[in-house]
Amino acid sequence: MSEFEGSKNAGGAPGRSHGPPSGPLGGPRGPHPLGGSAGVPVGRGAVILRGVVKAHGTTTVLHGVDLDIQAGEFFVLLGPSGSGKTTTLRILAGLESVAAGQVLMDGVDVTDKEPGERDVAMVFQSYAL
Repeated sequence: MSEFEGSKNAGGAPGRSHGPPSGPLGGPRGPHPLGGSAGVPVGRGAVILRGVVKAHGTTTVLHGVDLDIQAGEFFVLLGPSGSGKTTTLRILAGLESVAAGQVLMDGVDVTDKEPGERDVAMVFQSYAL
């Protein structure tokens, strides 16, 4: 039986149950130990950006970015060309340094860690594929 079968939503229709939120491995969510939002679980795959600033010369391209991405959450960065999507991903991967702020993965500050120390991969888009 799938997680959607056999449960009822608030209207009585089949669907995901609406019990209390749970964290990784089904445990209750608690306050984030590193200052994240209450209820944000920190587990395998949690990503937090706190006040991330990136500048290229005198041009600031990221102005204090804050993100709380929960473990297991599907998250999308969407915006026009030049809005900082790729720069944000490169910072997460460790390919770009930050002028200010913190990058946390699984509750560990990786702001100053090299790409190979982050256990993160990045695949670049290519229209030739």
